[in-house]
Amino acid sequence: MRLFVKPTRLLACLLIAGLALAQSSCAVADYGGDRLMDLTDIIDLKYGVGVGVGAKAEVTTYFGAGGGLAALGYTREWFGRRSTIQQAKWFLHFGVAGVDGGRGSLSWDEQEDPDGDHERADVHVLFANITTLNDHATGPRGNQPPSEVNLWGFNAPPTLDRFRIGAEFVIPVIQFGLFVNIGEIVDFVGGFTTWDPAYDDDASFHDVYYDSRVTLEDAPSEDS
Repeated sequence: MRLFVKPTRLLACLLIAGLALAQSSCAVADYGGDRLMDLTDIIDLKYGVGVGVGAKAEVTTYFGAGGGLAALGYTREWFGRRSTIQQAKWFLHFGVAGVDGGRGSLSWDEQEDPDGDHERADVHVLFANITTLNDHATGPRGNQPPSEVNLWGFNAPPTLDRFRIGAEFVIPVIQFGLFVNIGEIVDFVGGFTTWDPAYDDDASFHDVYYDSRVTLEDAPSEDS
């Protein structure tokens, strides 16, 4: 009876075991990294430049109130892992009503927007964000995996990321906002069971799903 294993067979077994251990370690590292990223997604940041003074509070993106007048320049705003970029917009609020960002259009008709810019302003009437309510009823929901839908050409955030609470303000030169994203809390908790309702486990904080400086004609297509 043989009481020893051939060196070549032993080396092969060690190699297979090492590869399996390395793959397991990578999977654990990826899982831990995704959960950490999901945790940071809970806080949404907004920053930019503006001339004027104003402030606005939001209880979800569907309802908000503010006051002030300002002209806005470059603005970047995160909704979970991904962000939007806007430029040369405005901020005008009088308590129960107001407008900020975009061009004021609620249309999704490309015929009316030949340049491909579907960036609508947030229009508030009696505290309700009419634009977001319209997005919810008729606009793209943004709930599909990003790889399956061309998100360029409109700035409506995914439905999951519309449920957040926070505020923003504009003072001379600076625009800043901070929000707690309730939808991303759901994504964080769900992530422990590998459920990813935000479709962001492979996403980066550098991902931009809408840029007002880029038209549909210039933006990458679904097939690219």
